[in-house]
Amino acid sequence: MEDIGKVTALINENPYSPDTYGLYLEALQEELIFQYENNEMYRRFCERKSFNPYHKIESIAQIPPIAVRNWVFNFVLFLRKILS
Repeated sequence: MEDIGKVTALINENPYSPDTYGLYLEALQEELIFQYENNEMYRRFCERKSFNPYHKIESIAQIPPIAVRNWVFNFVLFLRKILS
């Protein structure tokens, strides 16, 4: 059987069922790991917050929140750096 990934598996389930919470956390962790491995800004953020996306996530409260305003500001600085 082909591994379709947790996100795709979650999309194929009833999102309103309480039985999908565990799958939701697994899909979320899969995405966090992907961002950690492929997004330098997110990896640095995780390191500053001492957050390791490889550790089992049992609640979304374990994930450090990202202030969108700060994220956009840092992204603009990043773009200026690579475009100059």
